[in-house]
Amino acid sequence: MYVIMIVVGFGFLLISFVAGEFLELDGAHISILRPSLIALTMVVTGGVGILMTPQYPHFVALPVGLALGILVGLGVSKTILEPLHRAQNTSTVDQQELIGKHATVVSVIPQSGFGQIMYEVNGSRVTGPAKGEDGRGVRQGEAVEILSIVDNTYFVRPVTGHEKQHDEAHFSPN
Repeated sequence: MYVIMIVVGFGFLLISFVAGEFLELDGAHISILRPSLIALTMVVTGGVGILMTPQYPHFVALPVGLALGILVGLGVSKTILEPLHRAQNTSTVDQQELIGKHATVVSVIPQSGFGQIMYEVNGSRVTGPAKGEDGRGVRQGEAVEILSIVDNTYFVRPVTGHEKQHDEAHFSPN
C-alpha cells in the first residue's frame, strides 16, 4: 500500500511539473490543494508508512504518515512556493507600464554608450541597461524618465527640475 502511494505520488508529481499551470488551482486558498503538494504528501505518507510498519500497526503508521505528509506539504508551500509566487507576481510587469516611469542612473551612461538605471515597481527595486536619449550621456545619480524599451534596453532622458523635485519626495535609491 505505501509503495503504491510513493509510486503514484512521484508519478503525479512528475505530471504536475510537466503540466504546470494547467493543474494548479490558483483560486484555492488552501495551499495543500495544489496538485504538486498532494503528490508530495502522498510520497511522504508512503515513505513514513514503509519506515513505521515493521514496528507499528497500519492504524498508527497511516495517520502519522499522513500528518507528516501534510506538514511537509504545508511547510514547502509556505517556505518555498508562496514566496516564489509572490516574487513572480511582483516582478512581472508589462514593459508598456514602465514608459514614463522615473528611475535613477546607478551606473553612468556615457555618450553613445550604455549605463544602468534603477527603478521601483510593486515594492521591488529593478535595474537594467540604459542608453541616453539621442545618444546623450547621463551622470550617475541623475533622475531620468523611461522613454522606451527596445530589446530590454531602456532609453531615458534626464527629468526636468519640477519632475526631479517630485521624484526626490517619493523615491531615493538607498
